[in-house]
Amino acid sequence: QAEDGIRDLVRSRGLGDVYKRQDLPTYLQKALIYYIKSKFFEDLGDLEKREYFETLFLEQVERHNNAKIAGFRVIATSSNAIK
Repeated sequence: QAEDGIRDLVRSRGLGDVYKRQDLPTYLQKALIYYIKSKFFEDLGDLEKREYFETLFLEQVERHNNAKIAGFRVIATSSNAIK
């Protein structure tokens, strides 16, 4: 902060940079975008496009659910730390 109380201008890097810093898998990033688009088109009253993006969203959610590993995770002190 400067002595005169005026702070330096910080440039917004946009929403895309936020996604990159979150380390979310690509399919979860896509799911979020599809969800937002489906709600956007719902607000516009374009139910055909809303349904299209909602379908894409649900496909990404299903992909996420299929990627989960079933069962317990064991933490060990060996080179295979997580099983």
